Amino acid sequence: MQATIQSRDNLDHVTDYKLPADHTLPRPKAGSSLVRLATLVMLAIALRSFGGSLSVTSSLVPTGSVVNLTTLGALDWVHWGLNTEFAYDRKASVPPQLTVFAPTLGTLGSGPYQYSDNLNAYSWYDGLPNTIVTNTTTGIYVLAKGSGFQITAPADTTLRRLRIYVGSFGAQGELDASLSDNSASAYSDSSVDNDTNSPATVYTLTYAANSPGQTLTVTFAVKREHPNTDGNVTLQAATLAYAISNNPPSATLTNPINNSTFSIPTNISLSAIASDSDGIVSKVEFFQGNTKLGESTNAPYIFTWSNAPVGDFLLRAVATDNGGLSYTSRPVEIFVNGTGGALNGTASLAPIGGLDLTAEGTSDWAHWGLSFSNQFDHKTNVSSQIPNYNAIGTNSAQQFSGYSTVFNWTDGAPTISASTDTGISVPGLLNGFDFTVPAGTYPKTLKIYVGLYAAQGNFQAFLSDLSAPAYTDASLTSLYGNVDGMYALTFSSPASNATLRVRYTCAALYDSAFGNVTLEAATLTASPPPQPVTLLYPGISAGLFTFSFNTETNRTYFVEWSDSLLPGSWQPLTNMLGTGNALWITDPLTPRHNFYRVRIQ
Repeated sequence: MQATIQSRDNLDHVTDYKLPADHTLPRPKAGSSLVRLATLVMLAIALRSFGGSLSVTSSLVPTGSVVNLTTLGALDWVHWGLNTEFAYDRKASVPPQLTVFAPTLGTLGSGPYQYSDNLNAYSWYDGLPNTIVTNTTTGIYVLAKGSGFQITAPADTTLRRLRIYVGSFGAQGELDASLSDNSASAYSDSSVDNDTNSPATVYTLTYAANSPGQTLTVTFAVKREHPNTDGNVTLQAATLAYAISNNPPSATLTNPINNSTFSIPTNISLSAIASDSDGIVSKVEFFQGNTKLGESTNAPYIFTWSNAPVGDFLLRAVATDNGGLSYTSRPVEIFVNGTGGALNGTASLAPIGGLDLTAEGTSDWAHWGLSFSNQFDHKTNVSSQIPNYNAIGTNSAQQFSGYSTVFNWTDGAPTISASTDTGISVPGLLNGFDFTVPAGTYPKTLKIYVGLYAAQGNFQAFLSDLSAPAYTDASLTSLYGNVDGMYALTFSSPASNATLRVRYTCAALYDSAFGNVTLEAATLTASPPPQPVTLLYPGISAGLFTFSFNTETNRTYFVEWSDSLLPGSWQPLTNMLGTGNALWITDPLTPRHNFYRVRIQ
């Protein structure tokens, strides 16, 4: 006989399950308590073994349609192949729930490769690294039998819905799905079978496990290649949401944009877009750090931050739905500056060939990664101004060689002299380097030598007192190879204790496994104003008039005389190079009444 068992392990969803043949219950003998007990035990085992659920449907994605990943992926989403075949975009501001694996390749397989001729498109507005993308027809594919993709999603007793968008060209694809606790029958389908470019197929998997901490694993691979074709399967996107439970909303701050600068006095207009897939957005709140600035309860969601103070700020939008769930947008960094200081920057490619750090870094220099990743060399016999970096993010730095510039020095520590093309790299999105140097009331020039591989860099520099607009740049980028750059910053502050902060991070990855940003060297030069000169110890001896004055190293002093103090009457007496010590001047006495002065260059 067949028994139908109703599972009530999870009150959120009640599903009927039919036992397969090998779990057919025996007919009990009347009055046998032992048999009744055995039957109850078998029922309990059946409930535990088949308490999960996995139902799958598939359909073609309409040609010309646009799939909104933000709407469908309330818990998480991923899109592959926007810029390169080695990277992906995903939902921002949530812990990743969809695990992305490298493609698996069959015996004769190759890939992944990027393509851009899907018959439907994908859009989103809550992504990382690309926040807003509209109507992209990109994806990735792998070639040959046995090649394919794997995705995993979390599973527990809550019913979830995973959508996977796939396709094939000159091949038959096979999709397999199973729960890690085997609490529902595995699923397999080979209906995706196309000779040429055809509409994508979306598989919708509605599932729950029988216990917490489980996983749904889905693979899609080439089952059979058509004759005389480069048979392949494609992967475009995946979305995850609750099937029954309330899904959180989504939100993105659209204004201001990242790295915006404002000068006081200023009123800053904030705007956001927000939506909820299974309800309504009840409010959008605007935050600066943990401080609430204001809120809006109706679209368009806007707010004006009046009289914003000077500072470096992280702004966020927080959307709350009618069920009480909220979502915090990806942060946007802005700078509000005052006046009185100066900060100017330029970006260029790093020079090819040799560079003498000793000669360029007259005030200080630094080099990272000579022989190992944490080696820090710097200029000796000066007051150190360029410190070692602070890491941004959790990934460790690695030493590498092959930078465009060969750095040389002869006054270093711990290595006295060297010639090297080494540096350090750190992989991963939003990871990078951070350090500060002292500013002055006089101009200083800091040059920073950086680079990247298959990434986009985000360079930021700003004075601690924000007495001048911040300098930011994101022009250093490469989809596949290495790019090396140099940033030159000239800066000063009215505050004697101000500092210049420099940050360089990875804003976008075009190779999720190997993309990185690099740091190699920095040099500092300064032009402090000369110290005032006071003429000391004037005297007459042996027919000579003598006096002295203190000097600074490497400054030229011009000594002049006049007998009238009238404009244009000053005559040169001598010029001397400062030594850091006092210099003495002598001039024969004459009947004239002379005056003396010293100019500094």
